[in-house]
Amino acid sequence: MVDRELRTRGKQLIDQFLACAITNDDFDDESPCSRGDPALAGIHRVLWLYWDDRYTHYLNGKHCLGPKTHAILRRCVAFLDSDVEYEWPRSFPVIGGLTLILMRVLALRNKAKERERLAAAELEKIGDLDVWPFVRQTDYQEAISHFH
Repeated sequence: MVDRELRTRGKQLIDQFLACAITNDDFDDESPCSRGDPALAGIHRVLWLYWDDRYTHYLNGKHCLGPKTHAILRRCVAFLDSDVEYEWPRSFPVIGGLTLILMRVLALRNKAKERERLAAAELEKIGDLDVWPFVRQTDYQEAISHFH
């Protein structure tokens, strides 16, 4: 179910976070992720990996996003600006999530890589991970065509 009001708020928060107008804590506290539209919860769960929970910060300096991560956040903005339904599972297994981080810290790198590979293979049966949170490249292309 697309909740236009909540998606608009989520989009604004990501834009503000990217512009260093709000901190990670502001983004987390104000995120409408727990209500209504499942896209908001899925996006919030994945974006959580891109900030440091240990202290409050902006996305600058050592927390500045690389091009790949910045592209993910821009796709999230495009998705929230669209009326495309979120089709990924509600229990989207975040590749590179906390379990895999802990496995790597505990020197279980090979197991972590295998688990990550299996999770990616399962997700690829559902859709194109290169355009997440969209499922299909065509939906993504349609959404970004409105920005030009």
